[in-house]
Amino acid sequence: MRQLRSAAFFLVLFPGLVWAQRGTTGTISGAVTDPTGAAIPNAQVTATNTATEVPTSAKANASGFYSITNLDPGPYRIDVAVSGFEGFERTGIVLQVGGNLTVNVTMKVGSETQKVTVTGEAPLVDTRDQTLSTAITPQFTEQLPLNGRNVLQLMSLAPDTSMHEGTAYANQSATRPESASGFVTASGARRRST
Repeated sequence: MRQLRSAAFFLVLFPGLVWAQRGTTGTISGAVTDPTGAAIPNAQVTATNTATEVPTSAKANASGFYSITNLDPGPYRIDVAVSGFEGFERTGIVLQVGGNLTVNVTMKVGSETQKVTVTGEAPLVDTRDQTLSTAITPQFTEQLPLNGRNVLQLMSLAPDTSMHEGTAYANQSATRPESASGFVTASGARRRST
């Protein structure tokens, strides 16, 4: 009982620490409309992680908007079903860590047994969030030569970052004296603040 009280006391005093753990999931949201652009309410939208085959569902609201939150990063397939319209499927959606993807769906009038499949990638620009993020994929790193095999050099490939000498970020003085020290700054931050 004493441990339970301590945990509750900690959560009340430091709620920000609990929310900080949410940065690894992402969101897929959008609008479900008919061919004329009118909203389709109550459409059942399912995002399935194609690597794990774990589905997560949400229902579109009265304005046709849906939002599926707390999704693990990875490849996804979106399936949409609503009475009076053909089924809809979109593949090739890749959700990055902390990503917020907008996947709008246009449904065609028809039988629910018919299905429209769209294969492609979600837009690269998120119009709902001004956050700039970069994903350095394993395929990218396998094809990029690294001087001295220092993976921390990849940090400087992200937009709005730069590498400077003077402060140790990856001390390799034993094997590469020219790479003994340096640091990466992001978004104009001062050294040692990134």
